[in-house]
Amino acid sequence: MDTATTTSPSFAEDESPVNEQPLFPPIYKPDKILGVSGWSPPPEEDSSSAGTFERPNYPFSLERTKGKPNNAAGFLPIYTEYKLGGAYQSTVVRKVKGDLEVFLNEMRIHLGLAPKEFSDMVKIRASGTTVEIKGIHTKEIRSWLVGLGF
Repeated sequence: MDTATTTSPSFAEDESPVNEQPLFPPIYKPDKILGVSGWSPPPEEDSSSAGTFERPNYPFSLERTKGKPNNAAGFLPIYTEYKLGGAYQSTVVRKVKGDLEVFLNEMRIHLGLAPKEFSDMVKIRASGTTVEIKGIHTKEIRSWLVGLGF
C-alpha cells in the first residue's frame, strides 16, 4: 500500500454534472460476467467479438492483472479498501497510465459527480498510477472500464 504523499486533481468549480457527456462513450458489452467478482473477458478474448474488436486509442490505459494460470486474462485492478475497522471505505484503481486528468474527468462524469465534489473525494497516490476515491464505487467503475474495452 502506498503511504507516501498524495495529490488531488484540480477541476473547474463552476461546472455541473448535469447533461455532461463523456468524451469516450461505451463501445463494448461483454457476453458474460462472472459472479461477485465482476470478471469479464477482455474484448480480444470474448467469443462475440473475437478478431473484430479494436479498442480506440484512449489518452489513458489500464492494465489487467497478470500471473494467472494458463495465460488466462486477469482482472481489472479495481479494489475496495476498508480502513479504521470499516469506518473509512474507498475504491482504489491501480495500473492507470497516460493522461490522469482525462481519466479522472471521464470517471467523474460516469459517476455523475460535480467537479468540486469529485476533487474532494479523489487522491492520486505517490506512485502516480493509483487513484483512490472515497466510498464504494467498484461496480460502477468496473462497468465503465469494461464498456470502454479494457
